[in-house]
Order: sequence, then structure tokens, then C-alpha cells
Amino acid sequence: MILSPYNAPTRVVDGRVVCEPRRKKVILMAFSWTAGAVQAFQASPDYEIWWLNHGYCMSLAWDDDKRLRADRWFELHPVRVQPQNDLTWLHVCPVPIYVLDMNDPVPGGYSPTAVQFPREACENLVGMREPFWACTFSYQIALAILEGFEEIMLVGFDFATPREWLFERPNVLFWAGFAAGRGIKLTWPQESTIFSHPYAYGYDYEPEIDWCKRGVDWLTTSWGYVETPEAKAKRLEREHKIQEAIIR
Repeated sequence: MILSPYNAPTRVVDGRVVCEPRRKKVILMAFSWTAGAVQAFQASPDYEIWWLNHGYCMSLAWDDDKRLRADRWFELHPVRVQPQNDLTWLHVCPVPIYVLDMNDPVPGGYSPTAVQFPREACENLVGMREPFWACTFSYQIALAILEGFEEIMLVGFDFATPREWLFERPNVLFWAGFAAGRGIKLTWPQESTIFSHPYAYGYDYEPEIDWCKRGVDWLTTSWGYVETPEAKAKRLEREHKIQEAIIR
């Protein structure tokens, strides 16, 4: 497998990934329609590009000459749930690939570039009583913070499924906010919806309520969810109690 000449000089040393000379900017890749924005940066010597999961199936992970344009990979799922193609990738991935547990055996063995994800070190970044991990993207942001990157670009981050919107998006926003609070520059494609909330709560009261309602309706109807009579009754009862409390 041929690597792009624009890849960063990453290698695994004593169980950790080293890049010399360091790059100060990193692009984290997701799979939504805005992922194509990465093409403008594939030939840049300033950025590392981090891919994950089955991203090797996407043409965007390869340059025009079919060379892999990726500096690190993330496959943070138990081996027992991996399909055969991902098991093969764990075996042949030519760039540093982070895994959950190096003691969880892969048929044929892990690639020599495999490295265990430093979860404990990432958790020590914040003084939280309990860890807050809902997706690989959050692990990636935390690692970028840990390694001192000065800019994190989030490409293809447009959460569209119920799990992504309800659980993964809040987790990504938490870690993105933590990164911004540490002075790290956050960038994303102009068309991306990752930080989209066009109205200010309270100041744009009715438009903000309407926008949120339309978003919830779209998310539920597009995935076939319907409010059951029991759920509707509970919601109306709860709203009634809130109104009673306000009147009192």
C-alpha cells in the first residue's frame, strides 16, 4: 500500500505515536456530506489527517494517484463486533492505528503500527468525576488536546441519526468547547451544521422555539418515530404541571 507524500512522518515508538517534525494542525474526518472539504487540505504540509472505522472505503481517504492520505487511524470497537473487512484493516493498516485493547486478539495479528489508545491520559485532562465518552470523535479531540495541537478542524461532522444527534453530538460539543477553552482554534466547513443554532435562546424567543421544534420533528419523522398515545399523555401531564407551578 502506497502512502501519500503529503502524509506526516508518524511512527510508533514505545507504544505511542511520534511525529517529527510536529504538525500543529489536525483534521478529524467524519462521514457526512461536508467531508469533501478535506480535499482542499490533502496536499498541505501543515495538517495531519485522522480517519476512523471504515473510512478506507471512501475515495476521500486516497489522493488522485490512489495513495493513502491519512496520518493516523482510529478503530475503537471491540474485536468481536468487527466485520471481516475491518479485521483485515486492523491487520494491514500502514499508518498508526489506535485500538481499544492490544490484548484483544485479531486474526492474523495487529498491524505493526497498532497502538493502544491512551484513554486514562485523556481523562486526566479534565477534573470530571465520571468519564464522558460517547463516540470516537470525542476520543480524537481529547487526544489532539493532549498532544498540544493548536488547531482542530472538524470535517464531515453533520449528525443525522437519533444516536448521533442525542448522544454523540453533545459529547463532541463538550470536548470541542473544552478545546476552545484551552485556546485551541476550532475550524469547520462553512456548510457544516455541527455548531448550527441560528437563533439565540431567549433573545429570539419564538423563532428559536420554532427552529428547535422543526428539528425535532424532522429527526423523528425521518427515522419513522411516532409519539405513542401513552407518551403523549405523559408529555401533556408534565406540561400541565409546569403551568400549574407557574400560576401558583
